[in-house]
Amino acid sequence: MENVVSIYYGGTVERDEYGCVKFVGMQCEVVIFDEKPSFSELVARAREELHCHENDEITVEEPVMDVDVAPTIPDAESAPNEVVGHGCRIVDDVADSPNEFLFTQNDPNAYEMGVDLDSDDDRPVGEMTESDIEMFRRIFPGRRDPIVNEFSDLSLSDQAFAEGRDDELLEAPEAGPSMVIEEGRVFKDLPALKRWLQAFAVIRKRPYKVVHSYAERRYTVVCDKERCPWRVCARKQNITGKWKIIKVVGPHNCADHELTVRHPQLTSTLIAKRLMGILKEQPNMKVRTIIRTVEEIYGGYVITYGKAWRAKQRAWRMIYGDWESGYEQLPVLFNAIKAVNPGMHYEYIPKPNAWKEDGRQIFGRAFWWFPQSVEAFRHYRPVFSIDGTFLIGKYRGTLLIAISCDANNMLVPLAFALVERENNDSWGWFLRLVRIHVVGPGREVGVISDRHQGILHAVQEQIEGYAPLHHRWCTRHLAENLLRKDGVKDNFDLFQVAARQLEDYYFQRKLEQVRTATNAEGRQWLAGLMRDLDKWTRSHDAGGWRYEFQCSNMAESFNKLLLGIRGMPVNAIVEFTFYRLVAWFNERHAKAEALQVAGERWAEKPKRHLIIANERASTHEVQCFDLGSGTYQVEHRGGTTSDGEIRESRIHVVVLRDFKCTCGRPRQYHFVCSHLVAAARHRNFDIESMIPHEFSVATLVRTWSPRFVPFRDPREWPPYDGSKYVADPAYRWNKRGTRKRTRHNMTMDQVSGRTRRGRATPFLADPEQNECGKCGRLGHNSRTCRWQISEDGALPPSRPGVRPDPPRSSHSGRAGPSAPSF
Repeated sequence: MENVVSIYYGGTVERDEYGCVKFVGMQCEVVIFDEKPSFSELVARAREELHCHENDEITVEEPVMDVDVAPTIPDAESAPNEVVGHGCRIVDDVADSPNEFLFTQNDPNAYEMGVDLDSDDDRPVGEMTESDIEMFRRIFPGRRDPIVNEFSDLSLSDQAFAEGRDDELLEAPEAGPSMVIEEGRVFKDLPALKRWLQAFAVIRKRPYKVVHSYAERRYTVVCDKERCPWRVCARKQNITGKWKIIKVVGPHNCADHELTVRHPQLTSTLIAKRLMGILKEQPNMKVRTIIRTVEEIYGGYVITYGKAWRAKQRAWRMIYGDWESGYEQLPVLFNAIKAVNPGMHYEYIPKPNAWKEDGRQIFGRAFWWFPQSVEAFRHYRPVFSIDGTFLIGKYRGTLLIAISCDANNMLVPLAFALVERENNDSWGWFLRLVRIHVVGPGREVGVISDRHQGILHAVQEQIEGYAPLHHRWCTRHLAENLLRKDGVKDNFDLFQVAARQLEDYYFQRKLEQVRTATNAEGRQWLAGLMRDLDKWTRSHDAGGWRYEFQCSNMAESFNKLLLGIRGMPVNAIVEFTFYRLVAWFNERHAKAEALQVAGERWAEKPKRHLIIANERASTHEVQCFDLGSGTYQVEHRGGTTSDGEIRESRIHVVVLRDFKCTCGRPRQYHFVCSHLVAAARHRNFDIESMIPHEFSVATLVRTWSPRFVPFRDPREWPPYDGSKYVADPAYRWNKRGTRKRTRHNMTMDQVSGRTRRGRATPFLADPEQNECGKCGRLGHNSRTCRWQISEDGALPPSRPGVRPDPPRSSHSGRAGPSAPSF
């Protein structure tokens, strides 16, 4: 208790074999104060209890430890004027601790003690007495004069400091070419000292050897050249625990070092510590960029690829923790983000029937989206793209994304998921959550993706209360598949041109050119696509659910952005998605507001299309057929394009009231064409009033107006009391070497290991068998089907349980006599 003090007198004060001070043969008087006493009050009370005369001199010395033998105090009446006190806090009960001390005189082993007071103690403090002032001066010589009021003395202003982190105040500046090693330099700990010496040695090209490395005492380095006297000695300070350079012997008398291939102090740990800030801002920094950066920082040293890669991994570990703790921190991170961004949603699914001995669950899947992106999607065109990209870190897995674009075709990720691999179940689970939480009930949207079997199954799922998805295939993926069939590069572009045709007449012409140019296997593959013309051609897409997107470039572009992120811990991947969206929303909102201030009505890209349409409309001839419905005949003259293509003259029918034109552009792009502009100009009608609001600057501003809230420092995160998760050991990479970074060779929608079968891994391919769309059998698809189709178009019967594939011909997979050609 702070108001109870024990005063010992008589007997002796000795130190036992363990160094502890103890009182022998002493009597004890316990006194109680009304409140915590000052030192002067304690001395006066001791004088009174021991019946000392007021004229007796009281000698007070600094408290000391390790007293061998104290003078004997015979009795209370003849007691010398020493007061026996207690350890670190003079007001504590002595009996509570064996480490007592007494005040003695002229002891050479004086030990300076600080009074341990509560930093939150805001009780009023009285003025210091003369004895208090004298005690303060003797214990703290050279400090502020206690007679001068606090904050009134400027003599020691140069020693003032702000309260904060020790590493911000005491760590030495970064080593550089102009820095010198000098005695007295202080470091916060031994690792900081080592890093500074390493950086200094690398920059000066002076390798050294460590001769003493004792974490509790000293650290000494010498030049690695024999007979060179250069030496640096550092010691740990007993009171502060900091490390201080106490001796520097130099300079070097060895020959100047030339730039060598390797430097023993240029370690991956040193590089990681130096590049932590850069890698946190640019987590997708390439290894070769790290090599060049190190060469620039450290004066020409070119490190190996392996050392740069290890430095990157170490830096990530320093910033985000290791891969195992990343899975444990993932729900904690989600909880922290959601606490300040209330609309955020995330879901966790543990691995079924998998538990650790300590009760923690095995990580299975995670899904998350941010409310700012969902709010922005309400102002977008109703179309998004989906894709998956596999992880290349310590644990295998796949990152699924759904992404859309604004009026300027700027990417906006909508939702993310971490799953074990791409298959029917994972894609079905992901798309189900996207439809429920992102799209919302009743809204019809188009989805553009490759033809992964899992996606084909997922888009067909019906959810009560939610509109069906309008699935459209990426034509680039289809063109790559055709290239695999015939190997003719020219057919790659020709197929995409055919798919982009807006009118059936031109589509059939281009398709016939593709059939003529490809081989028998390519024609058979094309025949399998004819059943789903609405999925891949614009001319047969009645709803125009593609808008202007012919392929899944939205998702593929974001995947490219993730190339350097896929090897990071999963919690770092989540943080990357959060901060990337924060930067995009801030930057693009500022640009949208600038357009609004400038008085622009339409976003930049729609505005360019509108300008082109107005220029072309001036060359069209317009004739009115029905003024009431706004039906017009618009003829545009033929000519030769800048590419040398000859275009014939065409006549189109425009219906202003319905925003229709037989050219197909308003239906597919949901934007005006030059024929609509010409007809509106003929009628003196503002055609821009019919342009959808998704293309306007006002909508663009509303799209990027939501704001994110930072989730602060981890020490301020709210407590998480949910389930604990750990990484799945079954998905840990056990092989050495660089991780595979491409799933397939050329085509990106090959599944079930049909491409590079021998090198396929479980998390990259769907293990389920394909079902052919022609014959209904398993084990192949309609593109590789070799079963003969009857002349009446009926499919051959397939007996349950019997799924044999006919043998392939001996012509390296090409159609032979037993394989029909289309």
